[in-house]
Amino acid sequence: MITRGILLDTNNTVIFGGDGRIAMGDITEQNQRLLLSINKGEIKEAPLKGVGISNFLEEGNPQRLIAEIRGEFRREGLTIESLRIKDSNIEISAHY
Repeated sequence: MITRGILLDTNNTVIFGGDGRIAMGDITEQNQRLLLSINKGEIKEAPLKGVGISNFLEEGNPQRLIAEIRGEFRREGLTIESLRIKDSNIEISAHY
């Protein structure tokens, strides 16, 4: 699995280096963040991709969210080492 690509900041804006070139680097955590935030249907080429975490915020069922995260990460090729949800914090350790 390719883990190097174009880097985005937390607002999903392309990062540029000091030389004006597009920043490249390890995109594993970035991909995880994007998978969590995007809703199914947002990516035309992959309409079933995404957890859509905002849909779970008021649901109060962390087990359903955990199952969705595990399934989506598995389909992406990510192996989850640990996954913890406490209050409104999600801690995930995963790799390709």
